[in-house]
Amino acid sequence: MNNTDRFKVKNQFKLILLLIVLLGFGACHRKERINVLTEEDKQEICNLDTPQKRDCFLEEIVDADQGIRNKDGYYIMKYGYYSHEYNQLNNNTIQLDLLNLQKIELYLEKYGHPTNSSSEKAIYTPWLIIHHSATIEDREKNFHYLYDAYRSGILKDGYFTNFMQRFYSLKNNRSFEPKEKNNEIEELVQALGIHE
Repeated sequence: MNNTDRFKVKNQFKLILLLIVLLGFGACHRKERINVLTEEDKQEICNLDTPQKRDCFLEEIVDADQGIRNKDGYYIMKYGYYSHEYNQLNNNTIQLDLLNLQKIELYLEKYGHPTNSSSEKAIYTPWLIIHHSATIEDREKNFHYLYDAYRSGILKDGYFTNFMQRFYSLKNNRSFEPKEKNNEIEELVQALGIHE
């Protein structure tokens, strides 16, 4: 199997896994999402009483998120695409994504989006974690944090455009074709019917 075929199989597997997760959430009609935050997690977020502690917290979330994703290729090469080990890694990634999303949501409720005085890594953490969310509802719920950060010049255009393009694609099962490239974000906001 060549690298192109492996890439296709890998993406098909991830798509199937994503569909299973989405169907699982859809079966519950999103009335009640599983809360995976512990009291310790909540207390940790409440104790972030300095900008430095908040930046460190956000940076640790990104490190965990990227750390598990960086194992992907290694697991495929060492254990194989259809191995128990690779399947377990994917399950762990899904669980970590849910935990990180709930941490970010609580963080944003309490402190708002990081500002320009935060580290660059801390600034893009909410975007990255919400971007990895498996559901449209999670994106809609947290959209205003990212949109406000984008409009304030805190979140870079490329990050937000990427988020919006993927959001549109998930919601409409197709790519978005802007009428004017320099107005793509506002066109996406309109096309998605998102209002603050």
